[in-house]
Amino acid sequence: MHFAIFGTMNSFTVFLDGMMNDATLAYPSQTELSLGNSIAMGLTPVFGLLGGFLSDRFHPRILLLVAMAALYVSLLAGALWAKTGVGVALSFALPLSFAAGMMITPVIAATSSWFDKHQSSAIGLVFAGGGCGSLIFPLYIESFLNHYGWRTTFRFLTILVGTGVIGAVLVEKRSQPSLNVGTDAGVEYTLAAVPDSKTRTFRNAHLRPREIVRFIFTPMLMVSFLCQIFYLFSFSSAIYLPVPLALTMGKEGTVYHAFARIDSDAAGRLLTWFGIAQTAGAILSGFVSAHVGGEAVFCFCSAIAAIGFCLLALSTAYVALSFSVMVLAFSVSGMLSTYPAILTKIYHGANLGLSMSLVFLAGCVSGLAAAPVQSAMQSAKNNDYTYGCVVAAGCAVGAAYACYFFQWKCKYEVMELIDKELSPV
Repeated sequence: MHFAIFGTMNSFTVFLDGMMNDATLAYPSQTELSLGNSIAMGLTPVFGLLGGFLSDRFHPRILLLVAMAALYVSLLAGALWAKTGVGVALSFALPLSFAAGMMITPVIAATSSWFDKHQSSAIGLVFAGGGCGSLIFPLYIESFLNHYGWRTTFRFLTILVGTGVIGAVLVEKRSQPSLNVGTDAGVEYTLAAVPDSKTRTFRNAHLRPREIVRFIFTPMLMVSFLCQIFYLFSFSSAIYLPVPLALTMGKEGTVYHAFARIDSDAAGRLLTWFGIAQTAGAILSGFVSAHVGGEAVFCFCSAIAAIGFCLLALSTAYVALSFSVMVLAFSVSGMLSTYPAILTKIYHGANLGLSMSLVFLAGCVSGLAAAPVQSAMQSAKNNDYTYGCVVAAGCAVGAAYACYFFQWKCKYEVMELIDKELSPV
């Protein structure tokens, strides 16, 4: 599922050059097309809120099949009906963001239910699917894009994303997970500890509407929300920046006019390096976090991501860009794969789906803002991407700060319920 959906989402920038030179789209600007990235990234958490609510009540297979149907709508709508740059961004990004929103929480919940001691490793492997998608999809797209154009290539993508249908059909959730989830870096926690069968707690009973309102303003959720904003802005920027930056090299009227030009094929291959490093980062971070803790890995990856953005700002040759992209991809994928495991430890129990979807809603801010903000900054500064890289690096540091000082704990207290009598909700 991650391979199909995030492979498609992360590969949108490969089509930018072809779309910008397409008369049927009225030669859209890069800013118009950047809406595709921002809408897909930004609305995913909004639909994820619905997906999280439904994942506590329906079998994940139902939601994942709905997600795959939306993915096919995204590809076919963009290929058949888009007439403008904004049109292709909307027709592609809206169904795709719905697909991603319906997929994220059910996949994490289903995966974590099967693993007692190695949840971080398992979730890391799941997120590695997105890295594999970032690796395979650009190679697949390049084999058709130059010969058939972007519209026909969209149709060809419907074949590759069929792998997600297989995953949706095969997914299963363990019906009765064990109470003891085991240890993570020496810290024991439970998935559904029930202190008293007659007592309602955050862990064993779904929150009522008024309790959800209280829950939204709890310090732990607010910190989680803020951390999610910071690290997803960095992640979205890491996906968006490399290809446009490479295409700017050697262009007259920019601060990069004196450097060697990088053609669109070479720029698109940056996503191949991104995918390789993203896959390695997701897998390695999952296994390492099982020994040293997800919080330690998240903070370390955030620091490396900040360094990676600084390297990207200084890169003007293809080799340097490739190295910077791999450093960035390795680190941001580590952040992306370990943070859901941290959230699982904090909010485990009957309200896990609701809690994670509320936190993921922060991605709406980052996803919608990242691409337009980055595009606006580089346009205002004579196509200089340095300022955008510095902002993204600062967000990575902010995410590490929030996690280190507020979420690195042995025991998590979320909230107490006012009405503690266990009765049907």
